[in-house]
Amino acid sequence: VGSRIYSPQRRAKALDDIYGHQVAAGKRLESLDEQLMLIIPVDFDVT
Repeated sequence: VGSRIYSPQRRAKALDDIYGHQVAAGKRLESLDEQLMLIIPVDFDVT
């Protein structure tokens, strides 16, 4: 009836892609946090 088929494999791959993006974004945020941790103490020392 429907040409659209939601197969478990396709759905699992979509979830994997989304999770992969979240992990990549999380790692990017972690490195940003590390940079901020280095910058913020310097700013506090200046004030």
